[in-house]
Amino acid sequence: MTFVTIKDLDNKNLLGYDIHIPYGTEVEMKGNFLYYEGVPFCTKNSTVARNNFTWNGDGNWKARKDFEEVIVRGYRVVTWQEEVPTDTGYVVITCSGRFTPKEKEYIMTTFPQFIESEDGMIFSKDFYIGSDINQVRKLAMYLSR
Repeated sequence: MTFVTIKDLDNKNLLGYDIHIPYGTEVEMKGNFLYYEGVPFCTKNSTVARNNFTWNGDGNWKARKDFEEVIVRGYRVVTWQEEVPTDTGYVVITCSGRFTPKEKEYIMTTFPQFIESEDGMIFSKDFYIGSDINQVRKLAMYLSR
């Protein structure tokens, strides 16, 4: 399985040597490690891997990188009104968050494979890294409205 750097990476490999991996460079995953020039430099679930690489199994790494930016790092705030019951009736409060309850419901039913945490609507890179690029595109487009 191959991955591609989505930005220049200056780090140390697992042997302690400095490495520089330029943007757009393919690296190989073997077992739980990513390899550059035959030497393991990080684990596949490390912060280094999550922040600097994207999957390239389908050749769509550039598009996938752009969609990841929207899905994982994109943040918007919307507000909506809700009626909350009290002892004397109801009071209307203004709520805010990344998604309205209606949007959460839509995302949960349309893209359940991308959801890591139902409560916080956290999108996990692990969940969509090997997913169909058209589904990833559809989710990114929905989130960028």
